[in-house]
Amino acid sequence: MCLSCSYDGAIFADACLQGLNGVPDVIECSFVQSNITELPFFASKQNTWELSSNVRHLSAGETRETGVEEVLGLGPLSEYEKQGLQALIPELKSSIEKGIKFAKTKAKTFADNG
Repeated sequence: MCLSCSYDGAIFADACLQGLNGVPDVIECSFVQSNITELPFFASKQNTWELSSNVRHLSAGETRETGVEEVLGLGPLSEYEKQGLQALIPELKSSIEKGIKFAKTKAKTFADNG
């Protein structure tokens, strides 16, 4: 495993532990389903909910059930950044479609063999 992946894992674990300890408004970057771009998924900063016992009892379908209270968006982009984002969208879209197909295939395989 690369050092940067280990660091990212440690940051993620720390954010989870903060939530479990009741720290509100933990802000981290995550790849989640959102509408901040034309893509169905995108990595951006999220405000995660506090993982306390009262949150675990939310009814299914509420947005807090996902663990993401708010997708904070991209913020202001320079013209250069906007052009770069637009140039990346075809590759990102293709990768997302491959990932969704892979996940559906694995879920079906697991359900068939589970």
